[in-house]
Amino acid sequence: MAKRKKRRVSWKRTVSGWLSMPDADFYSRPVLHWDCGGALEVENCRTVLEYTSERVRLDLGRRQVQVLGDGLCLGGFTGRSLLIRGTVIRIELTEKEREEI
Repeated sequence: MAKRKKRRVSWKRTVSGWLSMPDADFYSRPVLHWDCGGALEVENCRTVLEYTSERVRLDLGRRQVQVLGDGLCLGGFTGRSLLIRGTVIRIELTEKEREEI
């Protein structure tokens, strides 16, 4: 059996791949930033579905996120960014049903 020669990828192509533009929908995907100081920032949030001082439920498109904690309060909803302050105990992510999307 003949040995196959491995094809080398040039370093220029590798670096250009790292620096290429992300997918078109990359910046519209939901992102959660959790600060250990008690703040949770949610980018690209569509809607607040439920809000109490113990639970905040959000619509993120294909998924829903439920934040459970103590003394939760909404710091602001600017554009598609939402700030939640308080003591976060648990974060739950659930996939939405196909009919809901």
